Amino acid sequence: MQCSPDFEPRNRNMKRSFLRGHDENYLITIDYGSDTDIDMDWTPISETPNTVGGPSVGSQEAEPGVTIKDNAGGSTNDDSEQPSSDRPDLMVSLASSDKSPETRTHDMEDDDTEGVPTIIEKKFLAEKIVNLKTPSERVNFIKTTVSESLPASLNDLQQDHLDRLARAWAFKTVAKYQKCARRMSFFLDKEKQYLDGYFVLPKNFFPSERTKRRRVEELEKSLSPEDPGDLVHAVSRTLNKHGHPEAARIIKKSLSPSKQQVILDSLSKPSTTPTPYTAEEALSLILDLGLTQTQYQRLREGANQHGCPLYPSYHEVQKCKISSRPPADELCVTESSASIPLNSLLQHTASRIVNMQNSVLLQIFASQHICEIKATLICSWGFDGSSGQSRYKQKSSTSFDDSSIFATTLTPIRLTAANGTVIWNNSSPQSIRFCRPLHLQYIKESQEKILNEQKYVEDQIAVLDPIEVFVDLGKTITINFDLRFTVIDGKVLSAICGVKSSMCCPICEAKPSTFNSIENIGKGLFTPKPGRLNHGISPLHAWIRLLELCLHIAYRLDIQKWQARGPVLQASVKKRKEEIQQLLLKEMGLRVDFPNNTGSGTSNDGNTARRAFRNYEEFAKLTGLDVEFVRRLWVILVALTCQLPLNADKFGEYCFNVVQYYLTLYQWFPMPASMHKILIHGKDIINSSIIPLGCLGEEGGESRNKMYKSDRLRHSRKISRTATMTDIFNRAMDTSDPLLSSLHLDKRARYRKQLALPQEVLHMLECPSVPTTQEFGDDDQQVEPDENSLDYENEIELENEVTYYRSNSNKSNKASRVPLPCPATGIPKVQYIPLENQLVSLNLDRPP
Repeated sequence: MQCSPDFEPRNRNMKRSFLRGHDENYLITIDYGSDTDIDMDWTPISETPNTVGGPSVGSQEAEPGVTIKDNAGGSTNDDSEQPSSDRPDLMVSLASSDKSPETRTHDMEDDDTEGVPTIIEKKFLAEKIVNLKTPSERVNFIKTTVSESLPASLNDLQQDHLDRLARAWAFKTVAKYQKCARRMSFFLDKEKQYLDGYFVLPKNFFPSERTKRRRVEELEKSLSPEDPGDLVHAVSRTLNKHGHPEAARIIKKSLSPSKQQVILDSLSKPSTTPTPYTAEEALSLILDLGLTQTQYQRLREGANQHGCPLYPSYHEVQKCKISSRPPADELCVTESSASIPLNSLLQHTASRIVNMQNSVLLQIFASQHICEIKATLICSWGFDGSSGQSRYKQKSSTSFDDSSIFATTLTPIRLTAANGTVIWNNSSPQSIRFCRPLHLQYIKESQEKILNEQKYVEDQIAVLDPIEVFVDLGKTITINFDLRFTVIDGKVLSAICGVKSSMCCPICEAKPSTFNSIENIGKGLFTPKPGRLNHGISPLHAWIRLLELCLHIAYRLDIQKWQARGPVLQASVKKRKEEIQQLLLKEMGLRVDFPNNTGSGTSNDGNTARRAFRNYEEFAKLTGLDVEFVRRLWVILVALTCQLPLNADKFGEYCFNVVQYYLTLYQWFPMPASMHKILIHGKDIINSSIIPLGCLGEEGGESRNKMYKSDRLRHSRKISRTATMTDIFNRAMDTSDPLLSSLHLDKRARYRKQLALPQEVLHMLECPSVPTTQEFGDDDQQVEPDENSLDYENEIELENEVTYYRSNSNKSNKASRVPLPCPATGIPKVQYIPLENQLVSLNLDRPP
C-alpha cells in the first residue's frame, strides 16, 4: 500500500488499518494527543538511524516492528510492545525491528534495558500462543510461563508491566504468523532470527536497592526530615492513583503509635497456610469420628466454601480403603458369616506394619550392614460370643438368629528381630483399633462351637509359612508368626480345657473344696496340666470376678456361711444385698448385680469394677469388707492389667500373702476358681509368657463386639444380608488397620485415664538396671504419667463411662527426669520422676 505524506486517518480504526498497511519507505510516528486529534510525522527511512528502525543485519527485506516510547523519549523494551488504546501518553513508532542478536543487545544497552534471561525460549512461546484462540489466552500463557521461571514472586506493578510486555509480544508474533499464511514451518524458517534467543525482561524489572535510592534521592532532598507526614502523604496519593487503596490505608495507619505495634506483631507471626489432609489421614479421621460418607462430604464442602480445602475427595479416600483391606477375592461372605484366610490376614497386617516402620528398618539395615532381617510377629487371637444384637427384617434363604454374634479376632502385639531388636511395639494392644476380624458368625456361643472354631483356626496356624516383605532396593524382611491363644474368657477356657464345671480350676482341675487349704499348695495338688498356662490371665474378667467375690462375701457377712439355706438365711442375704445395692448406687453411682435389659448378664462390667476398686476405702466402708483386703485385690488387678513386664517371683510372693490374709478373714467362704487361678497360678502364667499379661488381654475383643452392632446400623447397606455382612466385615478391617490406627494414636491417648501405679506394683516390675551414679531418693517417689504412657485404665472397653481425667499431674519436678538406657531400637524407655507423693508410676515413650 502506497500512502502520501499528507494522508490523515479520521479515527482510530482507520489509523490501525493504516498502520497495518503502511508504506515501508517511511517511519510513521503517531502522537496520541486525544481521540480526535492525531498528530503524525513522516520521516523517510533513510534518515533514521539503524539503531531505531534500520534494516536487520543480513536480511533482504525488513519487517515492520513496534517500539513503545514514553513522552520523555525513553524506550522500555524494543521488539516487545504494541499500541495500546488505554495508554494515550505513549509514542508508537513503526519501523523494522528484526535485528540480529548483537544489534538487539546493543539497543538494550543504549536504552538501559539489560534483560534478565530465563529458561523460556521465544520459539517455544511462539509455537504455543499461535494455536490459542483469543488474545487473553495468549497473554495469560506468556505471563504464567514467565512467572514460573522467575526466582521471586511479582508485585502488582511488576504484574502490570509483564502484562503489557506479554500483550505486545503476543500481538507482534501472531501478526508475523498470519503474514506467513499460518504455516508453522514457513513461519519458523522465515522468522528464525526473530525467534532466536530468550524472552527477556528489562533491567529495571527487578530494581536493585541502589536504583531505588537513586530514584528517590531528589524526593528525600525536597522533604523535611522533621515532618515524615509529607512523604507518607505523597506515597499514599501515588498508591491510590495506581489502584492500591488498601496499601495507602496501611501507610497512613503506620504513623499512629497505637497501630505500629499491631503491625509489627502481625509481621512477626509465622504464616499459617493450611496443610491439606492426606488420604490416609482423612480416612483415619473418618474412622476416629465414625463419620458416614454423607457427613464427610458435607464437612468437606463446608471447608471448601470457606476457602480452606483441607479434605481430599471421597474418591481418594475410597482408594485408601482398599489398601487397608486384604484382597477382596479372598473374602468369603454368606448371609450369616464372613471370614478371611488367616494367612492372608497375617500377610496384609505384616506388610502394613513394615510400611509404617520403613524408616526404622532402614536404620537397622544401615547400622548392622545387612540386607535381610528375620523377624517374628507376635499376635494374640481368640473368640467370644455376644448377645443383644439387633434383629433385622431382611430376607434370608436360611433361617438363623442374628441376635447373637460369635467373633474370632486377631491383634498384632510386637514385631521383633531375631537378635532381639524390637521393630514395632503395639502401645495400645487392648484397643479396638488394633483388633482385626478373622471370622464373624451370627450364631449363639456354645461349647461345640467353641471347639469347632478352635480347630478351624489351629488348622490354619499349622500350615502357616513365613512371608517375605520388600523394604527397599535389595533389602527384605522375612517374618514368622507366633500366635497366642489368649483373647478368651473363663467360659471358653473351661471349654477348651475340657473342664465341665465352672467351679473347678481349668488349669489344675482342682475342686473348690481344696482351694482354701494352704497345705495343698506344697503337695502338688495344684500342679498345672500341660499346655494350660499359655492362655493368659483374662485381665478384664478378673476385675469383674473379684468384684463379684467381694459382693457375695458382703451379702453374707451377717450369716458368715457360703450357702444360705432356709428361708430365714435367704431373706437375710436378700435384704443385705438390696441395702448394699442402694448404698453403692447412692454414694458411688454404681449399679451392681442388676439384671440387664437383654435378658442375659448383669450390670457388673469392667468399668464398674475399676471404679469400685479404685475407691477401695469407700467401697469397703459401704460393703462392710476389710479395707486392706480390698486394697490388696486392687493391687493385684492393677499388676495384671499393667502392660509392663512383671517379676514372677515377686508377684507370686505377694499373691501368697494375699491368700494367707484372705483365709484369716473369710475362711468360711471358699475361694472361687477365678481367684484361685490368679493367686495360685499367676506366677506360672507370667513365666510362660514372653509378653506382659496386660498386652494379651481380651478387652479389645469384648469392645469390638459393641462395634459390630453400631457398624451394622450406621455403616452397612441394607439391600441384602450378604451386602450387610460384607460391609460389617470391611468396616471392622478398616478400623483395625495398624497403619491407620497409629496416625492419631497420640490424640486418642489424651482422652484415656492416666493413673499412677501403686508402690507394690512397682516393686513387682522387671525394670531395667538403673545407673549407679544416679540417686532416686526414698520410696516416697512418684513418676508423673505422660499422655503417651501405657496406663492400665483403658476406657475403650465400655461406653457407659465417658468422664476422663489425669491424676498426679504435678509438673514441679519435670527437670529431674532421668532416661534409662534403651537396649534396642523401638523398646520403650523407662523414666523416673521423683515426686512428693507415695506412689510411683512409669512413663513410656512410644517406639518409633
